[in-house]
Amino acid sequence: DNVGTVHFASLAVAATGRDEKLDLETGALVLEISGDGSTDDVIGAITQAIGHRLRPIFRAVCGLPDDASLQDFLKKHHIEISPSFGSTAGLVFSGTPGHSVRRILAEAELADSVREIVEKPRAGTGNALAVLTEARRHAQSLGKFGWAFEPAESLLERPPGRWWRALTTTLLAPAVLATVAIVILACWRMTYVLVFGNPHGVT
Repeated sequence: DNVGTVHFASLAVAATGRDEKLDLETGALVLEISGDGSTDDVIGAITQAIGHRLRPIFRAVCGLPDDASLQDFLKKHHIEISPSFGSTAGLVFSGTPGHSVRRILAEAELADSVREIVEKPRAGTGNALAVLTEARRHAQSLGKFGWAFEPAESLLERPPGRWWRALTTTLLAPAVLATVAIVILACWRMTYVLVFGNPHGVT
């Protein structure tokens, strides 16, 4: 709350298998953060807010050196996810898609300021347009909700991932890279045999 840019954060342990030698389960520590701004902005905000709580955990579990920067450590190991094609696959937390923390809090304050007008009992079915007009007039009279009457840019309008990144990410995956390499070598081998013949002793 003090930072004002972090929507959501959680710390969990994901199972990754078992160490047969030690006969222990292995896992990965996953810090999930959803916030406003760039990756550097979000990591900076989270380390400023709860870095003193995270450091002992990452030191004990991930081997973070005492003299190392937690912020640099998180930047080095961060993985940015997105549901967009061309990005690292993942479903991000988005309680109010496209809205910043500041915008969400401001809209909550706006809702509180007109709640009495909207919820006031009225005869019959009421007149939605009249209620809206009264609420708008009241909000304008307060002099601090001018932003609500102006168009707002949605953060969802940012460009998605790029095709070249999707292609390189896919091809560089170990299983795909090995398969492509084998296919290329097989094609090269067949081409060589067809053109020059099968070398003696090679099958």
